[in-house]
Amino acid sequence: MYSKQIFTPLWRHLCLQGSRRAAALHPQVTLSQCAVSMTTDTTVQGNTYAEETPVDSQTKRGGFNFIKATKSSWDLTPHITKSTIEDLELMFTKVLFSHEMSLVLARLNELRRQGYVQVETLGSGNFSLFEDRLLNGISYLSVSDTVSCLLPLVEMYETDTPVIEALGQKVLQSIQICPLPSLIKVVSHLQNHQESPLRKEIVQNAAIRLGEQWEDITKPSLLLSLMYAGYSIKATDDLALTLVQNMGAKHLSRILFILAKKQRRNEPLIRSVVKQLNKQKQDMNTLNLKDFAKLFYACSRLNVYDTELLQSITANTTSTLQPESLTLLSILRSLSELQWKDDTLLDGLTELLEKGLVELSAMDKAKVVISIARLNYVSPQTVRLVKAILSSNLASVRDEDPTQWLDLVWSLAILNMADSAMIVTVLDSSFMEYFPVEDTYRKWWTDMKLMNINTTAQLETPGYDGPLLPPQDQPKTTEFMKKNRSSAKLIDKALSTMVPLEKYVKSNIFSSSGYHIDAELFVDKSGTPKPYDSSVDDPELHRVCILVQDYLDMTLHDIAPTGLQAMKARHLSLLGYKVVQVSYTDLADKNTVVKTVQYLQSRLKEAVGAA
Repeated sequence: MYSKQIFTPLWRHLCLQGSRRAAALHPQVTLSQCAVSMTTDTTVQGNTYAEETPVDSQTKRGGFNFIKATKSSWDLTPHITKSTIEDLELMFTKVLFSHEMSLVLARLNELRRQGYVQVETLGSGNFSLFEDRLLNGISYLSVSDTVSCLLPLVEMYETDTPVIEALGQKVLQSIQICPLPSLIKVVSHLQNHQESPLRKEIVQNAAIRLGEQWEDITKPSLLLSLMYAGYSIKATDDLALTLVQNMGAKHLSRILFILAKKQRRNEPLIRSVVKQLNKQKQDMNTLNLKDFAKLFYACSRLNVYDTELLQSITANTTSTLQPESLTLLSILRSLSELQWKDDTLLDGLTELLEKGLVELSAMDKAKVVISIARLNYVSPQTVRLVKAILSSNLASVRDEDPTQWLDLVWSLAILNMADSAMIVTVLDSSFMEYFPVEDTYRKWWTDMKLMNINTTAQLETPGYDGPLLPPQDQPKTTEFMKKNRSSAKLIDKALSTMVPLEKYVKSNIFSSSGYHIDAELFVDKSGTPKPYDSSVDDPELHRVCILVQDYLDMTLHDIAPTGLQAMKARHLSLLGYKVVQVSYTDLADKNTVVKTVQYLQSRLKEAVGAA
């Protein structure tokens, strides 16, 4: 609870000025009482405040000069922004500057959104006194302060209270002289709260006035407010294109973040922002860890794969890592979605996450494992981290989100860390009741993951005696498999040059383990292909599967197969295949069919040990 040491200097300052504003904002105080200001004792015992006593004019002048010289000692702003509802209840009874009243309302609304305040209960506390004081002092408020007081209230109340009506009427009458920043606040906040005719009229008039002043919007902060509110999307995006040339890294990064949050992929604007960010590598050093987390998030959601930008963000993030678990988790998740793998950054992230596990919920811990598995980032550090996560209670994840639980078990299978107890929870027939057949694509992916886990149970879980998927539950469709992949086409063309495909090769196979195989063939010990049908039962021949790994099958920066691709190769090898993995990077310099054939022949020989 705040003491009178905070409020008394404010009281002094208002009174010593003999301000009519002070009397208006505190109706119980008359102008004659403004002479009462000096405090004889600032010591506070509990909630008992020191007595205030009148003093002569000379002392008042001395006291006033002292207060002006130490303004920071009575500025309430930093206290208001961190206040609890109990603190605000005390503030409701005190004399406040007009800008502080708007901050109190903003903080009250923030606490309401967080669930700490119920609007219905405000009328029974000191808030009614605060409202009366505000209502009586509206005529003394500036237009900007009026707007700042109005906006939290319209968000808190669906119907117009007397205070809202009075504030709204003043804003409406002052639209023509309303400062541009306040005008933007009005259209940004009120467009989603037009529950009454008054609010609609304010928004309409403010939008007209804003249109008249559109060319005056030159500050990035004003533009960002409009973009975040989703106001006139095309106009704000076009304005952003004209302003990005003069923006710093902070504002540029926020543009990308807003586009990502709003799910707007404006290609010209994104390219322009990325280009400017790449020019401002020094300014990037001014960003903090949360800024870099937002940049990674924006890149992942907007599919920004600019190598120069991502390398810059990676380097700066690595040098600014701090023990902020939720921020670190956000970065890790974005890296996994981008498939951007940097061992140095991942080492730092996982080390700090292990130390801060206590700050993460069970759901968050599951997301850590899923992200690590997607990147197939296996190191002593990640093994310790995953084991620490598994030693905690994760049971709530299955109850809260069965899909997330399936992803968790599947990710553990990718990392080869799934045990029998985890596998049983998803292969049990009752688990499928959580997945109704509504979305065919999602159902297909669910089936694939279950089949991969089923294969893990059979091949990599010694002593597993739990349920397995019945054969009829194993889908055979390749409907959703990736098609028209350029690298796969190159391999098909090379194979067709080597042998007749129909007789020697089976293409686009969907295995019972849940994996897509680009090509399957039999070769002898020298790596020479043999006719498929006559080779199936020949023990002297080797069954080879060719897995073509395109751009989406590989991580970026540190180029390697993703977690799924690594598990696929591991499982197919355990099933008896000689696995040939062909990456798009391996084919980058094979610009002729002859070179591709030569490369493929050497890989087949290598697979059977004939190289």
